[in-house]
Amino acid sequence: MFIAAQVFSLLGAILLLISTFGKNKETMLSIQIFDSTCNCIADILLGGWAGAVLCVSAIVRNILVIKHKQNNVSLVLFIIITAVVSIAVNKAGFIPLIACIEYTIAVMKLDIQKTKIAL
Repeated sequence: MFIAAQVFSLLGAILLLISTFGKNKETMLSIQIFDSTCNCIADILLGGWAGAVLCVSAIVRNILVIKHKQNNVSLVLFIIITAVVSIAVNKAGFIPLIACIEYTIAVMKLDIQKTKIAL
């Protein structure tokens, strides 16, 4: 299990790197969907349920942005739902949650260059 998780984590890291070369936000986020999927599998294999929840949250966020379904209301609702579920799964360790919220705001509000900087 540990070796398989490391392979999925490596694949996720490579995909995240590749995503930074995307020419537009949709391309970048599409690649990051696969990155988050690989990391979610790795988290599940290692029993990291909080990480898996945040990866699923990232996948949903990226799909919303790609389909242009985001607005201020959806942004606030998404952040609240992500925070509540993440805290329910992991009552300690808020840094990953804070990073997820920061990147969610960047993805939904900023252009591609600023989004890459936020990443």
